[in-house]
Amino acid sequence: MLEDALHFQNQLCYLNDMPAKKVFLFLMLLWLTSSATARAQEEGSFTIATTYEVLEEAQNGDVVSFSPDQKGLVLSREPYDKRLFAVVATDPQIVYRTGEGTQPLVRDGIAYINATTINGEIAAGDYVTSSPVAGKAQKATSSTGHILGIAIGELHTGDGEKINHDGQEIWSGKIRAALAIGPVSPALFLLKSASGATGALDQIGNALMKTFQEPASGLIIIRYLLAAAIVLLATTISFRNFGRNITQGIEALGRNPLARREIEIMIIFNIILIAVASIVSVLFSLAIIRF
Repeated sequence: MLEDALHFQNQLCYLNDMPAKKVFLFLMLLWLTSSATARAQEEGSFTIATTYEVLEEAQNGDVVSFSPDQKGLVLSREPYDKRLFAVVATDPQIVYRTGEGTQPLVRDGIAYINATTINGEIAAGDYVTSSPVAGKAQKATSSTGHILGIAIGELHTGDGEKINHDGQEIWSGKIRAALAIGPVSPALFLLKSASGATGALDQIGNALMKTFQEPASGLIIIRYLLAAAIVLLATTISFRNFGRNITQGIEALGRNPLARREIEIMIIFNIILIAVASIVSVLFSLAIIRF
């Protein structure tokens, strides 16, 4: 790809006519873009990376996080790491370079990640997150913490390379994943298939049982339920009280047209109160979920 670009650049030097140069440059960029897209389709992924400095030696597909002291990026070593940042991609289609001594990292799109079976085999559709194995991902089975995204490929026992981690034999290999780095809603885990569950009610029941076994996960779900209750309660009260004033104001317009201006102001004021109450309840609910 680099040789092709240099060849185009050399050819461009022979064109003295400025409009011809612009046309030739446009065609060159179009060709390079189409070539990168075609290569991405063959590989099954398309990644746009930005270069950052990683304080440790990292390989293609490794998972990196901010260090506990926030001084830079290191290999992830904590399951469900809330400091998750990106995945190393040494051969992305597009790279935005930010400085010397940096490595290309991707935070979204479809990319290959290094994963292990330390938390179970990974199937397509499973959430994946960081693991205690440095730089490697694992299957996510809890809504606590952050995730990397959703697995597109699979990793089973016997796939890839057998490694030893703290006396436990596991398998490590690359899988494709759709990156979506950040916290995941516990509601999604309630609806995902649980091992050995048959039917939606069994899935939800198993997830709820797991919630009671994991206090942290249960606390998150309680936060979501409390936030939803606050929004519902605030909306109901505001529409019941202020909405009644709006209805009475509309009726009053027909009975007392001389006071039309005052009645219209009262109606608008009540509409504003409904909007403000709804916005405040949503913001308060987001604060409960966030903190």
